[in-house]
Amino acid sequence: MNSRFIPQPATVLNWMLAVIFCLLVSMSYMLNGAMDFDGVAERAQADAMEEAHRAERLLQAAQAACADMRGPQAEARFTEDGKLVCIGRRGKPMQIAGGV
Repeated sequence: MNSRFIPQPATVLNWMLAVIFCLLVSMSYMLNGAMDFDGVAERAQADAMEEAHRAERLLQAAQAACADMRGPQAEARFTEDGKLVCIGRRGKPMQIAGGV
């Protein structure tokens, strides 16, 4: 008998380990699935907070511009199309900027 064609136990074990390793590597993309959803929620929350901070800074800058133009009691408001309108203490609106 030729021993060249009879599989050796170590060779069978090596092939089994290789197949198991390939299966594990091919399924490794599933390991990050749960963490990706957490990252999306955190990014969405960070984006929302940044947008709120940006809106607050814009309102503060608009209030400062209105105070310079109409006095310290002027109120800054934005129209629906994004134009800044300053309302003086007597209630007269004055548009001072185009769109935002």
